[in-house]
Amino acid sequence: FDDAKKLLATAKDRNEIALIVLRSCLSSFVRAVLLTVQGDAALGWDGVGDGIDLQTVKELRLPLKSPSIFQLARDSKAHFLGPLPKEKVNILFLKLTGAQIRKSALVVPVVVRGVVLNLLYCDNGKGKQVTTDIGDMLVVAQHINRSYEKLLRR
Repeated sequence: FDDAKKLLATAKDRNEIALIVLRSCLSSFVRAVLLTVQGDAALGWDGVGDGIDLQTVKELRLPLKSPSIFQLARDSKAHFLGPLPKEKVNILFLKLTGAQIRKSALVVPVVVRGVVLNLLYCDNGKGKQVTTDIGDMLVVAQHINRSYEKLLRR
């Protein structure tokens, strides 16, 4: 995560930001998916890890009007950490990304100028909990924010 913070400070575009963030996630998680928030939908952007098919991720379109961990993170502008409720959108996401029900997951919103631009989803695979020690991940999310701010100023 320390390397990710340094690399984010020099990121030249949003794709480089995504690559840095997703690679850093693999140090603590088995799978990670980065979504872009557009209106009332979360669109798949990129993903890494066990069973993640990039083409499928890029075709993801999750509604943010229906209850889900994604809607909760977007609306509250706060991370979600815990077991996935059996809600339609959560199940759809798992099905589309080739996963079975996870014991727990992490969703971190990336907030820039008060607007949620991205949602970062992480889990540790079938039958495993995600760590509750997510302080480093939350710090990296703040650095993503700063990288976007730099890009906007340019």
